[in-house]
Amino acid sequence: MKNKLQLSILVLLFSQGMQMVSAQDSQVIDIRSDDFNVLMGYQGNLEGSIKYSPLKNVANAEKDNDVVYGFTDTNDKISWKVNVPEEAEYLVAIQHTGKKFHSAINGGVKPNCTIQLMVNGVMIEAELKGLTQYNEFTKVAGNRVWFKERLPLKKGENIIVFHFSKISEEQVEAAEDELKNGTLKKSSNSIAIKDLVLVRPEIYSKMKERAKELKPDLSWMIEGKYGLFIHWSLLTYPLYGAEKAYKNFEWGVNNFDVEVFADMVEETGASWVTFTTCHGGQYFPAPTKALENVMPGRTTERDLIAELADALNKRDIKLLLYYNMSPRGEVAAKLGIQETPEKWLEYLINFAEEVSLRYRNKIAGWGYIDSSVAAYVLNMPWEKYYRALKAGNSDAVVAISSHWWAQYSPFNDLQTSDAGWSIGDPLDDRLFKDGGRYEGIQQHASFVLDGAWIPREPYNGVIRSDANAKEGPTFSEEEYIDYFKKMDAANIPVTVNILITQDVIKGQPFVNAKSVELLKKIKNKLK
Repeated sequence: MKNKLQLSILVLLFSQGMQMVSAQDSQVIDIRSDDFNVLMGYQGNLEGSIKYSPLKNVANAEKDNDVVYGFTDTNDKISWKVNVPEEAEYLVAIQHTGKKFHSAINGGVKPNCTIQLMVNGVMIEAELKGLTQYNEFTKVAGNRVWFKERLPLKKGENIIVFHFSKISEEQVEAAEDELKNGTLKKSSNSIAIKDLVLVRPEIYSKMKERAKELKPDLSWMIEGKYGLFIHWSLLTYPLYGAEKAYKNFEWGVNNFDVEVFADMVEETGASWVTFTTCHGGQYFPAPTKALENVMPGRTTERDLIAELADALNKRDIKLLLYYNMSPRGEVAAKLGIQETPEKWLEYLINFAEEVSLRYRNKIAGWGYIDSSVAAYVLNMPWEKYYRALKAGNSDAVVAISSHWWAQYSPFNDLQTSDAGWSIGDPLDDRLFKDGGRYEGIQQHASFVLDGAWIPREPYNGVIRSDANAKEGPTFSEEEYIDYFKKMDAANIPVTVNILITQDVIKGQPFVNAKSVELLKKIKNKLK
């Protein structure tokens, strides 16, 4: 034991000596002793061949690729300088990606790598597993690996050093290729590091307990079987016309016929509607002070959300809201997301609380919180945000999408992500158990029925994604029915996205009739 400790100290001194000057120049990250702490890979000092080169370099905002890649040698290191308020032990995890190693569970390439963390004379190791565990989609981007041992941090400054202690030939080959040619969009082929998470064990345990107590009863979603995802967003078009909806936002709100819309939803058999608000640009179809105070003119006098909720609720259909944080948008820029990110985070919390208190039980919650990676990077206080989303309705469902990366915190209710047009098998239940990627939340599936979430070009009278796309559903009627039966048997609710026009007016089509007909047949088979 003594020899092992001495060896650890020697390794640590060597490692810290190698980076003493550069570590002094890197940023110091303040650690919160009462919450999750996210340290992005690129926030540390990079040593060796490794690189960080996002495709869109926007500070403190969601990037197309925000991983550190190019690990070809055990001397490639990331070191973070952290300031700790008091001496304590921390649970620690590393989140990684690497698409070459996604299929390890199905006989593909295994990483065959181990990783190591060193701090204050202590060294801990963990083995990397393939990212696609069980039967996850190969689109999964990342995985969080928790170290079994805890990391002791002293009061004041600490330098945490990460490196590979064992590296495979497959990893070296993939990393060298990416150092030469660049990484994939939003991920990498080689093992790359996204972030390190620190949390005190007693804090994490209590967070999980509180989150469990706040979970809503989602049996209504399971019993309801499926709902609609309506991207009535700034990026849709009227049935005829080439201007996107944001050009005439208030016109679209004022002409939206909620009764004819609710009749259509009832016809499909959908038990809920996830309705898009604030997609990309921050426009909200109702009077909302939090947004109006920052960007005047982005709200409307008509409260379309309240009228939609009333029309749907009287047909026994629930309304959920989609909300996009838009970290690259004008609101975030005006609030100074780069200079004062805490103002942007506080705005998100205030906005959520105001909307929840305005509608209370009229809305069943938030079916999709999108573009949330920036908030994760900036250490959003997720419990506070979660409680704000439920301020007016403690039973509201909250679905914060982490886009195939590990969950941000235990404060989430419903798994959701951009599944595209694909229809697949239920995910393995082990993913939702303790330690799984989706621990503690309800499994949920979503896909697009008309080939895309939003139209790629004006409709010109035909509701489809573009002129070259198939008009109507992608798969056969039998394939869809089999899929819904499979999901129903597994108690997995499904949300189906259908295209919609900006002008929802009686007497003209505003959704694809073929999609509605398919959903009616599914209703007859399931309900």
